[in-house]
Amino acid sequence: MPQSKDSVIALLQNYSNAIDNADVLLTYAYINKGDFINAQKNVTAIATNKVDWANLQTKLIALHQSPNKAFYLNTDNSTKNTLLNYAATDDKSGQSSAQALLKFVTGQAYFIPQLLPMIEGGNNKSMQNPLLVEDGSLQNTNFSVYPNPASNIFNFVHKGSEINAHITLSNTLGTIVYEADVKPNTKTEISLTNLETGLYLLTAFNGKLKVYQTKIVCIK
Repeated sequence: MPQSKDSVIALLQNYSNAIDNADVLLTYAYINKGDFINAQKNVTAIATNKVDWANLQTKLIALHQSPNKAFYLNTDNSTKNTLLNYAATDDKSGQSSAQALLKFVTGQAYFIPQLLPMIEGGNNKSMQNPLLVEDGSLQNTNFSVYPNPASNIFNFVHKGSEINAHITLSNTLGTIVYEADVKPNTKTEISLTNLETGLYLLTAFNGKLKVYQTKIVCIK
């Protein structure tokens, strides 16, 4: 609803210091509303400090104003090549956004950690997982985190005895801010010192199988 879109924009504007990458998210909120003038103004404002994001979002604004929206990628080789470059560069801000759009439009086989639910082939895969609980987290007695909320450090505990786990910590944009391989029967300290206040998503994988997921609240 229009008023909901305005509420998101107001939230990002009023709490820009408390929400991680609020300035980047604000562009997406304007795009979602269809307000491309303010979307471009916001991109111009962040261009000095966030060049990668500004360049990517400029392309996305133009893309969403085309008749076929995102599917214009199928004929717009310039924008498609830009997104492919972002998707292939690990240290480039906006990589996850580029991968997600390419996967949606062209079927590129990117593996993208995401907030549940996960929809594949029209089926809600997360609803078929008995470990999924109401708040969208994926529970598994082999793993736990504490304390949560946390300010400086939280612990990831792997209590299993058989499998190694690959863990990632992502911000609200899907950007991975920490990742590590964790052995069974270990406790891993994860620092939040350099991260901003906000919500993060910790996910554990066995290969490409998601085996645990929970939200981490970082407070300063």
